[in-house]
Amino acid sequence: MAEVAGVSVFVWLLLATPPVLVTLIWAARRTQIWLLILAFSWSVAASSTAESFDDIFLAKRFDLKFANAQDVALEVSLFGAGVFSLVGLILFGYTLALPIKTARRARAPAYLPAVLGGLYMTVPWLLDVSHVDIEPPLVWSWMLLVPIASALVVLRPTRAAGILPSPLTRDS
Repeated sequence: MAEVAGVSVFVWLLLATPPVLVTLIWAARRTQIWLLILAFSWSVAASSTAESFDDIFLAKRFDLKFANAQDVALEVSLFGAGVFSLVGLILFGYTLALPIKTARRARAPAYLPAVLGGLYMTVPWLLDVSHVDIEPPLVWSWMLLVPIASALVVLRPTRAAGILPSPLTRDS
């Protein structure tokens, strides 16, 4: 199998394909909603890749069975980051794009989803580095709920501008 920097091409494609696809869609459509999804996707991909490299090569935090095979430890770490970021991107993009069907103009600044995407990937890593025991249900909750909450936070300026109705009010 082909490898780049000791990591299989499949893992690199898992990490890079979603942000590249979002970039191509944004380039074709040039809408604000795709710019927000673009900012989230690239920040998630960049922060997860940086965390994996830091864990393996700088901090040397990996299982002892990988002591002589750091490339394999990096590949496993990048694969997990790729799955985590793909799930987050799908949830963020779907939550963000679903209510935009009624309005095409989002009013959020592009840095907001980038910051939230970085936090989405960084907080679990910081807890792990701090040796905080994280239960699997908490990790799954973080993985599934934070992208949705981030999208709702990004939509707040759009709702405040009166472009989108609030999900808490009913139009009767």
